Formats: sequence, structure tokens, C-alpha cells
Amino acid sequence: DGCVFVGSHCGDSLLIRLHQQLVPLETASLGGALARKTGMRESGSFVETLEAFSNLAPVVDLCVVGQGQGQKAAGSVVACSGLRTTPALRMVRNGVGVAEIAGTELAGVLRVWALAMGGSQMDVDNQTADRRVLVVASMAAHTMVLGWTEEEEDSGDSVEMAELAPCAWVTNEPTLAAAAASDGCYAVQATVSAVLLLDNSGRLVSRWVPASGMKISAASVYGGQIVLAVGATVHYVEMQAATLVCVATSVQPADVSCLDIHAWEPGRQATHVAVGLWAGQSVHLLTLPTLATTSHPLVLPGDGGLPRSILQCTLGGTRYVLVGLGDGRLHHFALTQDGFSVAEHKCVTLGTHPLALTPFVSRGALHVFAASDHSAVLFASATDGRRPARLMYANVDAMDVGCVAALHGSIAFPDALCLVSPGRLWIGRPDPVQNLHVRTHALPAWAEPVRVAFNQSVYGLATVHPIDDASEMPWGASASLHPDKRPVEYGRFSVLDSQSMEVVASLLLDPFEQPQSLCAVSLQGAAGTLDNVFVLGTSVVMPGDDDARSGRLVVFSWDTSGRRLSVVGEFSAAGAVYAVEGFRGMVLATVANRLLLLGWQSRKQPGVHKQVSSHVYIAHDVDNELVILCSQQTQIAALSLAIAGDFIVVGDILASASLYHYQNDISDTDARYRLVPLARDAAGVWTTAIGAVPPPLAHNHRGLLPPIIDDETGPAGERQKLPSYNDAFLPPSCNRYLVSDAYHNIIRLASVQTEHQPADGANIQEHRLVVEGRWHLGDQINVIRPGSLVMDIPDPEFPDCFRPQLVYGTLNGSIGVMASVENGKLGRILDRLQVNMAQMLPTPGLWSYQSWRAYSSDKRDCDSFGFLDGDLIEGFLDLSTEMQQLVVSGGGALLDKERRDEAERLCKLEYWKN
Repeated sequence: DGCVFVGSHCGDSLLIRLHQQLVPLETASLGGALARKTGMRESGSFVETLEAFSNLAPVVDLCVVGQGQGQKAAGSVVACSGLRTTPALRMVRNGVGVAEIAGTELAGVLRVWALAMGGSQMDVDNQTADRRVLVVASMAAHTMVLGWTEEEEDSGDSVEMAELAPCAWVTNEPTLAAAAASDGCYAVQATVSAVLLLDNSGRLVSRWVPASGMKISAASVYGGQIVLAVGATVHYVEMQAATLVCVATSVQPADVSCLDIHAWEPGRQATHVAVGLWAGQSVHLLTLPTLATTSHPLVLPGDGGLPRSILQCTLGGTRYVLVGLGDGRLHHFALTQDGFSVAEHKCVTLGTHPLALTPFVSRGALHVFAASDHSAVLFASATDGRRPARLMYANVDAMDVGCVAALHGSIAFPDALCLVSPGRLWIGRPDPVQNLHVRTHALPAWAEPVRVAFNQSVYGLATVHPIDDASEMPWGASASLHPDKRPVEYGRFSVLDSQSMEVVASLLLDPFEQPQSLCAVSLQGAAGTLDNVFVLGTSVVMPGDDDARSGRLVVFSWDTSGRRLSVVGEFSAAGAVYAVEGFRGMVLATVANRLLLLGWQSRKQPGVHKQVSSHVYIAHDVDNELVILCSQQTQIAALSLAIAGDFIVVGDILASASLYHYQNDISDTDARYRLVPLARDAAGVWTTAIGAVPPPLAHNHRGLLPPIIDDETGPAGERQKLPSYNDAFLPPSCNRYLVSDAYHNIIRLASVQTEHQPADGANIQEHRLVVEGRWHLGDQINVIRPGSLVMDIPDPEFPDCFRPQLVYGTLNGSIGVMASVENGKLGRILDRLQVNMAQMLPTPGLWSYQSWRAYSSDKRDCDSFGFLDGDLIEGFLDLSTEMQQLVVSGGGALLDKERRDEAERLCKLEYWKN
């Protein structure tokens, strides 16, 4: 059929179709360098792009922005990717993004509902197909009804939202619930005083008022079915022949806090009502239409959280009752198919604000939006029918969402949501859930991005540009140099707007100067703190030299109000500045084979002041400049560094990692700074990146050491894997570091402090870097940064035990997340599980998993230990129940090798058969 897959290592891969005739450019949709190299003409192209596959290779550098730094919500990653004709900045985030389509300023909205109404009677008579979409926004003391009219040809580019003209809609009271009924011919509005049935023109058709005259406290509407609560009394009201009729009444043990009426299956009548109470910490299921209690109430264990939102739905073929509490916790009860007993109950913490649960349909599947300060989307995992689907959570890239309404039936905005944020009402379309979303910001061809950093509202980007001929040289004087002494490329530092990703300021570096490192810092000087600062480390390699003999540290200050970039300081270094990091208001930098600590101290030499362009100034700080406070010799070439408190670990190109301790003695008259060498890894490792693992939580220290288990069965015991894993555990107080090497391995090091007493009797403290783990990744890691791409949802059984903390980028374009398992017993169980899975389940290509993950370099070969393979362990959830039991037991409690091998063979046969 003419389809060809075009794979690329430095750009996106494409699936294309070759045509014998020209196709229009709109159909071809071919862009970038590939369009220029194919038979692209003004009239069309012979190549049609069917699909593009994002490729991030190579990830040279990355930074984590958003909520990924120390918070529960996930962050996003901005990576320097691509080469040659396809350089780009890639914005990568996980979970669900909501692309804003339209919005308006509207403050004080507490709840919102969206109704798709059919045309008025006048429209029907004129045989038009117009549809009116109403948005009901409830405030503390009143209601606002907004709307717009849609036609069949509306595409959603723009709509004019206006407040509804005065009609029978009640606007002087808060609304408790609203929904369309009878395919949009009627609308139901429940307020604190009554329930109203209105036609699609806004005229009142029927009205129901509680006989007691008391206020309605909660309500829920599903089509023509309405349930509402007056104190502890629940009323069930139906729309019968355009009239609201109360069918049944039930009294609950306590006042009702929330209730929900939804059908278990779409398109059918609701058969049950879920009711949450202010007291008793329980949820009751009532049968319609009698409102009789179905079974024992669903108990909410815990410390007294109150239900604020409740929803009954079916996800992945399983019936769930979801209960959102006022403290941000979410309980989900999975019900059995033959009745309403609880098959599974779990509780997760999504945020700190009350949850608001709203069902919506996206791409034909039902999802649930849990709105809070850290919102999430609940959905069912994919299943092949052999195993039940799992309830999954995906973080939402929209903060502080108070409530959500689904725009069902909208022509202009299909699959869209109406969301309420502080001071705003806006419409957005959610992305597919649980996918890695990649947004590309293309750079000019051959402009290679090498370093990126984020500082509050802007990105700092360092790039390298080639020079094709002397006429393109940015420096006029360089064009007259001898061709052998002309630079072939030049470096540039740019500031990009965080929203539009457009360059707002840019500065050209000196001839032969290349960017090497970049970080965003705050500098502490005598006059105060200098914020919004980027520090760029460079190298200068002159013609004829094999290595850099000099370099610079350039301090850039970004003025957010004036949108101006200023060079406020420079420091000349005797070598390439390979790495730079902010440290306690100072700067740590590795220059060639030295580690430098520089401070923002009093200036001794006069500064330079001149204007480079309209947005760039060289304006050295009048009072301060970068001054060396102390330095320390490293090994051969210090390429990377990481910081853990007062400890600094430096990665050397050939000599693995070295550990240093920062000490200071500050008095009123003098300050002494020292970088004290403590230990180094004796193994010769070609280091490519290094990272510091954040320390474990204090309340997890006690459970980090796993219990010793003497009796082991199955293949895990034979391979002596678990004793190695036990021996790898060191005291929780140890600082831990990750080192990646050029042989595609990861090494976990721990700093251990010991004391010994020599003959003279004085106690001497020594530090050692001890290897805790070795593991083969299969790809070269170029950068490791603190942060996370996944949402940190604590498990109620193991709270705060899984902590995603580090993000890495590799040469082949992979982005991975490393998490700490801060529970020794759980870590031991997972290690046993991964060993059994690797032993009993087949692998792609039937290669040996143990051999693939084994550590291998030019100096050492050994089995992997001290690491858990998340991809392998996650596959356990996709196994059938029988296979899960076999894997957990290691083939069963079998004593002879023949029977265990037979179980392993049967397990593999069942795996391939399914």
C-alpha cells in the first residue's frame, strides 16, 4: 500500500505513504527538513505523512519545572533534544493536560453544571438544528446562567457566551444541581428552596417544594430523576408527563452531606442512590424507587474525614462508589457484580482541599474528574478480558480546580470540560490519559541546544551554532583571520518566555567560546539577595589546542518587569567550567580538575557598562563580583556534581565519584570556607552523570532495614539473590548517590562514617563510599536531576514508602524516573517478586533477563543488585490470578528441581498461549 516507516535517531520518526500522483499540501502535512528533501512542490507532494512518532534523542540536558520539585503533584520536563536539522526543546509531561479553548473572568463560583438544550419551539417550527448550551454557575448567594447557541457547522473556534435573559431560571438563590432531561427538551434546576422543571425556552413547566418548608441541603439530578435531602430526609422525585412527582421518602440516621444518582450503565435508568452522612463516617446505598437500604453501609475508616462528594459509576466493568472527603482523600469501593457487598476498598490522598467528583466521557470511555488543589482523573486500565481492569489515577496539569462540568452534547466543544479556577470560568479539552505528552519547540536548523535551566518565569537556554562561511561570522574582526584560525561555530545564551517559548533576549558569546554548564541561582551578597540569576559556565578552545585552557563564569540577571537581560558579573577560569550549581547563596563550579566555591563578594576591580542590544546590557554589579572562597583538587576532569546538604559529590571522567564536605567558620571579623575531601570511589568508572538521592523521611528510618528471613523457597533462594540484597542495606542516615557510566550502568553509592582508635588513643572519623547497588540500564545517562514526572499518590497500606525523586535523560532519548522504596520489608518482597518474574516468565527474544541486567564494564562483571526494575514489576499486574500465584510462590513450595522446572515451563506456555 506504499507505506514506509522512516526511523530517525535525531528527530521524529514518520510513517509515510508514497503516491504516484501529487497530493495536496494539506493532505501531505509534511514539515521541517523532510519536506525540503522530498518531492515537495507548490502544487503538492508525492509523500503523505500518516503519523509522527516523537523521538527525544539525544537528551543532552533537562530541567524539571512545575510541581515536580518536592510536591506531590507531577512536574514537567524540558529537554534539550535533536541534532543537525532538527534541534528542539521538548516539553514532556505525564498524566492529563487540559488545553484551554475559551475562558472568562468570573469570581466566586462554587459549583458549575453544563446543559445541552435542544432548540426552542420556534426553531423546531423553522426546521433549524440550532442547539443552546447553558452553563449554570452557582455562587454563595445567587446563580448565574450563561449560554451560547451552536449550529451544525460550528467548529469550536470561538463562541460568544452571554448571560441568559430573564426567565424562569432562579438566579437569586444558590443552585444545588442542574441537568438536562428528555434529550434536552427540559432542564431541571434544584435550588435551596425548590426543584424546577423548565422547557428549553426557559419557561417554568413544573415546580416541587418540600412540604416541611425547610431548606434543601443537597441534591443530585440524572435526566428526569432527582434525589434531594432536607436534613436527614431523602426525597426521590421523578419527571412524569412534564410534571415533578415525589415518589418516595426515606429518613437517614444523620443529616445528609452529599448524595448522587447515576445509572450503572449509560443510557439506562438509575437504580440506586449513594448517600453520604455528616455523622457516622459511612455511605448508604438506597434502591430506587423505594429508597430502601440495599445492604450494610460502606464504612469510611480513618480519622474522621467527612464525605463532601460522592459518585457511583462503572469503570472497566466494575461498579464503584467513589467518596471524596473534605481533607482531599478519596475512598473507592469496588462492588461485587452479584450484589452490593464490597470486593475492594482503598483510600488515596490526592490533595488538601475538598474533592468534587464529576464523570465525563473522553474518546468514548468514561472517566472521573476529581477536582481539588491537586486534581486527578480516574479511569480503568486496558484489559483483554482475561483479567479485570484496574482503577488508575492520572494527575491533571491544571492547579486549583474547584469544580468541573462535562459539556455533553456540545457541537462546538465535543469531549470538552467547563472548569472553575480561582476567579476564572474556562473551557478546556483534556488530553488522552496516562500518556506521555510531548510538545516540541523547534529551534533553527543546526542550532544545537546544550544546556537549559528554569528560573521562575523564564528559561535560560545555551546553544551552539555553526558558521558556514566567513560572511556569517557574528564578530566582524574574526572574518579577517586566517581560515585555519577562524571559529567554525559560536555559542549563544538566550532567555525564552515560559509560555510562548519565544526568545525575548539573547547574547552572543566570545569567539571560540562554547557553553558547558548552566544553572539558575540566587546569590547572597552583602547588600542583599540577587534573584532571577542564571550562571553560565563556558570553555574556550583555541585553534591547535586539544583541550580548553580557559573559560568563564558569566552571571546573568533577568529583570522581570523591564524584561531586560543584564550581565552583572564575570569570572575568568583557568579551564573549562564543566558543571555549575547554586549552593547556599554561592556558586559551586568544577573547572578542569578543580572544585571551586565562589561567593558574591565585594568588588575589587571596576566593572564594565555598555548596551549590547535593546534587551541586553553588560552592566556589572557596582558592589559585588564572583570571588573564589575556597577550592579543592579533584582527579582528572570533574564533569558533573551533585549536592546533598553540606556534602558535595563530584563525578570524574575516569575516577568515578569523590565526596567533599563544606565547612565554614564565620565570625564578626572574618569568614573561613573549606571544602574537605572525605572519600572517593576506588573503582575506575567512566562517569557520565551523577545525582544525589534525597534522604529518607524521618518516620521511615525504622522500617528501612528489612527483617532477616532464613527459610527461602523457589528460584530466588537458589540464586542467593536475597542475601545480597540484605547486605546492601546500610544505616538510613547515610547519604546516597547515583553514578552512571559509559558502559550504560548505574551504581548506587552510600557514604558511611566509621570511627577507629589508633595507638595514640585519639578517635578518628573516616568516610567511605560503599557500593550499595549495580544495575545495567542499557542506555547512556547524560543528566540526572531532582524531580518527578509521575504523581506521588501515597498508598494507605505503605504511606510515604514510594517516593519518586530523580529524573534522568539518556543518549537514545529515554526519560526515566527513579523512586526510593523506603521500607525494607516491602523492598525485599519486590526484589523477590522481580527475581521470580525474571526466572519464570519469558522475555522478548527469549534472552536471559539476568544476563541483560548484570553489571558489566571494562574492569568488572557481576550480577545486578540493589535496584528494582519498575517495568518488570509492573507487568505482574497484567498476569492472570493463577500466574500471579505461581510467580509469588516461585513455582509453588516445591522441593525438587524437576517439579519446579515443570511449573516454570507450564507458566511460560500459559503466558504465550494467552
